[in-house]
Amino acid sequence: MNYKQLKTLKLLIETGSYTKTAEILNYTQSNISQQISQLENELENSLFINHNKSVIQTDFLKNIMPLINDYIDVHEQIINISKYENSRGKIKIAAPESLLTSGLSNFIKYFLESYPEIDIDLFNNTCSFNQQQLLNGNVDIAFVVNEDITNKYLQKHKLDDEQIVLVAHMDAPDTLDLLLKDNTFNHLIINEKDSTYRQMFEKYIFNNDYHISKTTEMWSIDSIKSLITQRIGFSVLPFRNVKNEIKNRKLKIIKTDHPFPLFQSFALVKKKNWTNPILNLFLKEIKNFNN
Repeated sequence: MNYKQLKTLKLLIETGSYTKTAEILNYTQSNISQQISQLENELENSLFINHNKSVIQTDFLKNIMPLINDYIDVHEQIINISKYENSRGKIKIAAPESLLTSGLSNFIKYFLESYPEIDIDLFNNTCSFNQQQLLNGNVDIAFVVNEDITNKYLQKHKLDDEQIVLVAHMDAPDTLDLLLKDNTFNHLIINEKDSTYRQMFEKYIFNNDYHISKTTEMWSIDSIKSLITQRIGFSVLPFRNVKNEIKNRKLKIIKTDHPFPLFQSFALVKKKNWTNPILNLFLKEIKNFNN
């Protein structure tokens, strides 16, 4: 088992085609099949079901892909460190919109300007998806907003406290109890189901036996804010994402009988027995940037 075979395997999974993989790598299709067969023989397990005709992954392959991604990542980091004397490389980052639109993008801009020889691949998705991408080895660092992180395979770096607030138009009732009795404002405008603070709020609603008459799901925080500033419903968002609207009296915080749990923003990396100097540099700079 070597780096070349594993890179071929990963590309085959991405393309879903032996023919396409062979074209990209400038190999023959039989060469691709031979590399996969060699891997299967060494691992003593099938990687694909009827792999000469399709690329349906076996459960065994799905289970070992995080380790394969780690192996590839380590190999590439070693090459980068050796070739560019620790000053060049690439970081793959996954981050939620709530952080990207409220400060993280400014830091990334600062980092790229300060270290022009380092590249960043940025992926935007939900906190839970970002964390899974990190565990699978598809990214180097994942940013999340949550109450806490307890995964034994991850190392967490706390960045800031994150207040989660319930917000609505200035004309809305001042309390959640009254708001939910108002036909105009009893309409939750919220982001995707995997959102950690959405899950928190839905649990809060259930535990307090509240009833929400209508829910509209939107992916963009800007779209959510656009609707509620037009007197359409209410939302639950990190304070950092609505502080300007609150300051300018376009929105207000709706009072609740019980406070929401305190959330925090974290930078997560995998616990490994080797050191990535570029990743360590990134973490050091973001901590200094936030202070």
